[in-house]
Amino acid sequence: MIDQGVKEVLWQVMAPGLVVSKAAARLRFLRARGLKLHLGAGPVKLPGFLNVDINPMRRPDLWLDVRGGLPFRDSSVSFIYTSHTLEHFGMKDLARLLAECHRVLMVDGVLRIVVPDLRKAIKAYSERRTEWFIDYPQKFQTPGGRFTNYIFCDAQHKCAFDSDFLSELLAGTGFSQVVETSSGESPAGDRYPLAVSNYERGQRDDRSLYIEGHKGTNGHGGSAKTSGDERI
Repeated sequence: MIDQGVKEVLWQVMAPGLVVSKAAARLRFLRARGLKLHLGAGPVKLPGFLNVDINPMRRPDLWLDVRGGLPFRDSSVSFIYTSHTLEHFGMKDLARLLAECHRVLMVDGVLRIVVPDLRKAIKAYSERRTEWFIDYPQKFQTPGGRFTNYIFCDAQHKCAFDSDFLSELLAGTGFSQVVETSSGESPAGDRYPLAVSNYERGQRDDRSLYIEGHKGTNGHGGSAKTSGDERI
């Protein structure tokens, strides 16, 4: 894993190229409608999606720093998927990105978010179930060490989320319905892309939090949470 400080320097060095890439994308997708975005795609290329990442070594479909906004028209995107990306942003960047996602989504569009689940991690820590935690990026033996490793990821993570907090952020951004769900499942019905369903089912990830924000016609609203996968 690259040190977070080194990453920030690299992003600054690449800033001019990212500006050009964003400007080109504005022209490229000027008339596009019904796009499906995969933000923070990394090495995962979802078929039928525009796979977006800041790391050019991942060879994304669109090279972009999403902290600077999304180069798409209002109401031009039907679905946004982002997995284990939002926890890497500070609160200001996170709020700006969620607002941008709401802006570009069409009415009835869906933002599906996957992040480490703070509540599940606390429960596992309090029950001293060290086997629940992963050994990346470092390997510790104690519950405290394993909890810290999972939530903060060697200073790579800047935010931690439970369902209430993430629902609050989405509702505050204007999403009319916020729903907690689980891996490979979605209340979005036929709006839940098969590519995402297949990917999530292949991951078999029961440690993460799965939240969907649905954009309604009024641009405002609260949350309607359903029970997610409680297995730990």
